[in-house]
Amino acid sequence: MNFMNKKNMILDHTPMIKQYLSIKSNYCDIFLLYRMGDFYELFYEDAIRISKLLNLTLTKRGYSLGSEVPMAGIPVSSLNYYLKKIIDLRESVAICEQNGIKKSSSGLIDRKVVKVITPGTAVEDFLLEEDKDNLLGSIYYKNKKFGYAILNLCSGSFCISEHLSCESFISEIHRTNPEELLVPENFSNSTVILNRKGIRYKSLREFDFKYACKQLEIQFGFESILNLKEKNLDLAIRASGCLLSYAKSIQCFYLPHIKSISVRCDNDYIYMSDVTRKHLEIFLNVSGKKEHTLLSILDHTSTSMGSRLLKQWLSSPIKDTSVIKNRHAVIKALKTVFFLLKPLLKKIGDLERIISRIYLKTACPRDLILMRVALNQFSKINFILNNTNCSCLKDISYSIKEFNSIKELLERSIKDFPSSTIQEGNVIEDRYNSELDNWRSIKEGTCNYIKSFEIKERNDLNISSLKIRYNKIIGYYIQISKRHFGLVPDHYILRQTLKNFKRYSTQKLIEYEYNIINAREKVLEIEKKLYNEIFDFIFPHLESLQKSSFSLSKLDVLNNLSERACTLNYVCPIIHNKYGILLSNGRHPVVETILRTPFIPNSVHLSKEQNTLIITGPNMGGKSTYMRQIALIVIMAWIGSFVPASYAKIGYFDKIFTRIGSADNVANGKSTFMTEMVEMSYILRNANKYSLILIDEIGRGTSINDGLSLAWACMEFFVKKIKSMTLLSTHYFALTDFKNNFSNVKNVYFDALEYNKKVSFMYSLKEGSYRKSYGLAVAELADFPSSVIEMAKKKFQELSSSE
Repeated sequence: MNFMNKKNMILDHTPMIKQYLSIKSNYCDIFLLYRMGDFYELFYEDAIRISKLLNLTLTKRGYSLGSEVPMAGIPVSSLNYYLKKIIDLRESVAICEQNGIKKSSSGLIDRKVVKVITPGTAVEDFLLEEDKDNLLGSIYYKNKKFGYAILNLCSGSFCISEHLSCESFISEIHRTNPEELLVPENFSNSTVILNRKGIRYKSLREFDFKYACKQLEIQFGFESILNLKEKNLDLAIRASGCLLSYAKSIQCFYLPHIKSISVRCDNDYIYMSDVTRKHLEIFLNVSGKKEHTLLSILDHTSTSMGSRLLKQWLSSPIKDTSVIKNRHAVIKALKTVFFLLKPLLKKIGDLERIISRIYLKTACPRDLILMRVALNQFSKINFILNNTNCSCLKDISYSIKEFNSIKELLERSIKDFPSSTIQEGNVIEDRYNSELDNWRSIKEGTCNYIKSFEIKERNDLNISSLKIRYNKIIGYYIQISKRHFGLVPDHYILRQTLKNFKRYSTQKLIEYEYNIINAREKVLEIEKKLYNEIFDFIFPHLESLQKSSFSLSKLDVLNNLSERACTLNYVCPIIHNKYGILLSNGRHPVVETILRTPFIPNSVHLSKEQNTLIITGPNMGGKSTYMRQIALIVIMAWIGSFVPASYAKIGYFDKIFTRIGSADNVANGKSTFMTEMVEMSYILRNANKYSLILIDEIGRGTSINDGLSLAWACMEFFVKKIKSMTLLSTHYFALTDFKNNFSNVKNVYFDALEYNKKVSFMYSLKEGSYRKSYGLAVAELADFPSSVIEMAKKKFQELSSSE
């Protein structure tokens, strides 16, 4: 049924469904998990949809308004398992708990929503991926411009940007990849949100400019909003106002850990489209998996927060040479101590997310144990950093405070093996609080009495099977089996009759039950109070802890890159702001780790005088690997990493473009050739002289004359007009004539040797051009049927003769 349209029908339902629909009307577009005993139940459309999404059994709960009520349930004991599945599907849930004490006039247990969880605002550890930032995004669109805000609730980082073109904005959406995206209800640019999950449509009033300014002023202060207004970031302000309001409403809490708002300027970073990242296999390989990617080679970080930071660096290499040179200096200094720091950093854990959960008061006891372990490493890490000769490392050490008072408090107050939640008790350490110790002794004493009472009754009545047990319905009871009913004394009070048992109580047992329950409740009450006091003690230090955490994640990344440089034999590149690149004996960072044989390195020199390479040679000869390794080395250098080469001098790069491989886009009605043309069009319109352009074949999806003409025109445009650093791999041999017309073009090729009708690829780059492709040899390597190979060879000879 449609909840919004049928609110007026709620009164005609059964009392339970009436209560459910009344609560559900406030959460129309998300799943409502309605607690009923040991299950969370879902009804109507929620039940039907979740049964399909999670493969749950769809049942019914009688009738209401004369119709069957569809129902599906989730066991309370398995809630976290199913919540993870729901959030992974980019769906949201509201958890509705039952009070259990106060009842409504209808006789129903009172219920209320205690928590709302959405994909972009989840902070619970079990809902998050360790190596991935969990982001909430917001868009505002006007006059072909995009305002964008992105929030990481788990770290407190808040960033805004504005984009003048759809292509630029789509690239940013792919780079950040938010789990949840807020868009105005009238948003019509389907290209941006095509096939995205987690879209939330919000009313236009939530993007109101004055409302947004008020939200930002409350969160960041008047000066921050004034600064944003002066930069004319009106669209980004609107987007961020909606985002802040939404995040606060979901958390039902002020967001104290979001301290500042940063403005991302694309000019500060080397631009790469999502297509470029895919072609270069930075994060995922061609099969969509994580192995054999640049990230898999470089990411041996010790902490998950370091892993996430490395991912951020790789997705947006920074152009600031001073930052990069500092990183190189740190990596060089860490070469002698990285092995000492690595085990200490492993014990830091995900401190970044723990701090955020303390800010939001959702941290569990295990978080405090992990924080205690982390804080114990700070002084050891600082000792190592301060004993190096690197000023940059000493700066990092200065920002890592030691927080001895927090460490001492956590050591005294939290048990070594506490319960998973404070609601279960058994979290606060013995001898930390005398009142708590006193009530615990009362609780333990009464529990011991129950045990001795059971033994006494068993002996007095001579009933060996007599047991004293507890449940939430009837409390403590004495259970006696059917064959001993005749031995039950008169002072026993019957509480419950079952098929083979009867359950009794006595006046003494009732009295002691009261004492036990009272003591248990008092112990839990005191533990919760002390637990909150620990939060209050830590709270003033959280901002400093946040800064220390970020310094540790940066140290982890740099320490990891230092280890990678030593292990994989990388060199420190020379970075400058001039045009060009010079690599001696460059290697592909991924391919060299996969090969069982030694990788054959190759060099490259691109300058204003010679900025274009036309690469020919056989299929599988190494052309594509060569081009990709140059781009990957540039990316590595501009994140601050050392690089796989014997010498590297790398200049300024503004953008990296790739046109590699062939794939169609059937969903958008684009053939393989059309996809190729769209990608080339984007490069032609957006490249500049500081762009690195890699083109692995162009014009192969149409006739030879069409394809060659297009390839020729594109190359002439790059060479004459854009003057970019361009590498073209091609089987159109006519393109090698460019060298005769343009002095800045150079022909190079990869060689192959033929012996006894077999082909050996040399993988070594030479100057000049090469006509043979060896497509038939590659087909043989692919295990084509011999009859097909023979027919192909015969046809090849016929075509060669006719030429």
